[in-house]
Amino acid sequence: MEISSAEGRLRNLEQNRGSLWAAYDKKIPLLLQAIERDNGFQEKPVGPIGAHVQLTQPEWSPILETVFGATLDGFLVSNKTDQQRLARLMQQLNLGRTPPIIIGRRLPPNVKLREPDPAFDTVLRVLKFDNDWVRSQLIVAHTIDKIVLIRERAKAQDVMMSDSPPPNVQACISFHDGAGKRGTGLRMARSGGAGFSQSPISPFPRAPRMKSDDETQISLARESLSHLRGDLRSIELKRREFDQVVAKCKSALTAQDQQNLLLERQLLRVQGRVERISAELDQYEGADGRLISLREELEKIKAEREHHGTQYGEMRLRQDDLNKGCEACKRKLAEEKGRLKDFQAHLTKLQLAVQKAEDLRKMAVLEKNRAFQIRDDAVLEKERAETRRDEQAEVVANFTQQAMEKAPQRVYIEEGETHKSIESKYAIVHQQLEKRAQKLGASDEEIKERAARAEAAYEAAQQLHKGQQEEQAAGKLNLEDRLNRWRLFQRHISARARICFQYLLSERGFRGKLAIDHPQRRLQLFVEPDETRKGTGGRSTKTLSGGEKSFSSICMLLAIWEAMGSPLRCLDEFDVFMDNVNRTISTNMLITAARRSVSRQYIMITPNAIEGRATLDKDVKIIRLTDPRQRTLI
Repeated sequence: MEISSAEGRLRNLEQNRGSLWAAYDKKIPLLLQAIERDNGFQEKPVGPIGAHVQLTQPEWSPILETVFGATLDGFLVSNKTDQQRLARLMQQLNLGRTPPIIIGRRLPPNVKLREPDPAFDTVLRVLKFDNDWVRSQLIVAHTIDKIVLIRERAKAQDVMMSDSPPPNVQACISFHDGAGKRGTGLRMARSGGAGFSQSPISPFPRAPRMKSDDETQISLARESLSHLRGDLRSIELKRREFDQVVAKCKSALTAQDQQNLLLERQLLRVQGRVERISAELDQYEGADGRLISLREELEKIKAEREHHGTQYGEMRLRQDDLNKGCEACKRKLAEEKGRLKDFQAHLTKLQLAVQKAEDLRKMAVLEKNRAFQIRDDAVLEKERAETRRDEQAEVVANFTQQAMEKAPQRVYIEEGETHKSIESKYAIVHQQLEKRAQKLGASDEEIKERAARAEAAYEAAQQLHKGQQEEQAAGKLNLEDRLNRWRLFQRHISARARICFQYLLSERGFRGKLAIDHPQRRLQLFVEPDETRKGTGGRSTKTLSGGEKSFSSICMLLAIWEAMGSPLRCLDEFDVFMDNVNRTISTNMLITAARRSVSRQYIMITPNAIEGRATLDKDVKIIRLTDPRQRTLI
């Protein structure tokens, strides 16, 4: 039950992050607008009270929300007439959870409170108020100036139960440190002199109504949920251990019951024999010898019965011993489970070490396989080179054989031939070769060189073509992966933009959707301003009014900005075509979105004033420019 409550609280915090009215009835904004429009109040009501209170220490939020109770939902009025008028407004709006209406009084402006020592945190000191009337009401109704906050229960008890309690302290609130009590608070107070009272404070089950840091509250809620789940696991583990012990005890108890049943049956048989012998004794009252033997047998049977009774008592004692043995076994089982947990932790470390060693082994095997592959490639290259060498050797041998066939001996020179005649013949042959080369366009050596260059260029082109094909395949895979990631990114951006758009439209009770077609590069808006029309798909933006179009456009821009994570967000004249209601809601929504977005800069330009219709704070900087028509030239 506590885990479900903690999970529900965490979901509320995450879903309503940055929303000021999420903790209240959904019609509270309409009630505030009705109060603002109604001029019949003697003094405008203030509320809800929780919206005017900021908690500086969010860890106290669940406890203080419970302490204040329905007060934070309530509205403050100054007289009975305003109370009745506000009640009629609430009845007209038909609120689902009607807030209380409190006729409150203000403290004098210069009143001096009698507060505890500054060393203590009080409820008043951890709260900030933007309305003095709210502060006065909480002081009067809940004495928040006299309730101290101490985190540790033991320290709080020491403070409240000491012989000299601190002055001006009415009560103390601390965190409960008991088993299974995480998130629960304790209220301690002195009553009647030496009397002391202590009562638990359950955590507030709904979303927090006081303003505080959302991220800190979510972190605290997650931490509390994690501790509760850890406690649940330990309780389930103990329950399983107890179930095992109970099963063993039930088994032993069953065995004892069976033994007792057996002994009782034996006792009944013995009693039957005693009765039967007594009857026979009555029949043979006169026979002394037989009577004596029967009496002896009776005594023997009585002794046997006493023996069985003694045995039954011993079995009862043994049952107690077995119960003690079960307790010892239970303690031993707990010790063994502790050892098993240590062994499992050690086993996990060893498994991590084994996994690391296996990863290193896989890397070494890959390196080894790569080395073997390089070696095999080198062997193949060597075999190809040797094959080419043998082929060249065969070519040389063939050429040599052909030369030997053509000229097995030295060239024969005819008689009468001189060096000059041979040179002239050589010149003639050389001229013939040159003419042949001219006809062919190149000499034999040049042709061979060209062929070698062409072959080398061919092999280089083949290698380049193969490398380009591999790069092309890798590029296609990379491009496909990038396209898949891009489409996934588009889907996530679209989903986040749709959710933000629907959430922002709901701020004013609108419904609608974003239709995003990435392949066609189209974006369409469908908005239904009338929340009473159910089951419709929404209207096109062409059928909306100017204010509705502006509000829908702002919702769309905020949704797209939030989905894209844009660091700088600017709007110019966003409220020109809006009425006052749309302008107020849109401006508050923009300021709320800006506060909720960390490390984001919002710049809003408008010709209208925003002081009277927006919830401003120190984080909103307003730069006013004078009318250019009012400037004077120097």
